[in-house]
Amino acid sequence: MVEETAIFIQRGVRCDGLSVFIDRLATGERWTAKPLDFTKVELYAVDGLPTFNLSNKEAQHLMDQLWDCGMRPTVEVGTTKQVGALKDHLVDMQKLVFNYDTKLKKGHNEKV
Repeated sequence: MVEETAIFIQRGVRCDGLSVFIDRLATGERWTAKPLDFTKVELYAVDGLPTFNLSNKEAQHLMDQLWDCGMRPTVEVGTTKQVGALKDHLVDMQKLVFNYDTKLKKGHNEKV
């Protein structure tokens, strides 16, 4: 049986934030997730059961849906690393340009 989880997220349908709709498509049928039902458990108890599981493809789709709704990571690690690499590259380029410029000036002065 081929199953696929469909996740649709949109802004503020029934709340001030995001509304999440989850469907399971299987063998020509559509099943929809109902609102979560919370069960009281002992503090710090772990029953080992997740609320639900997503495949990597489904998780990527969830992230894409959140992005489309304007949500962004609070800490942009990738962006921070990219900016750091860009700063290092800029320093290297400045060294190349200014050292090269100094050599040209010296060479120019010697010839004149």
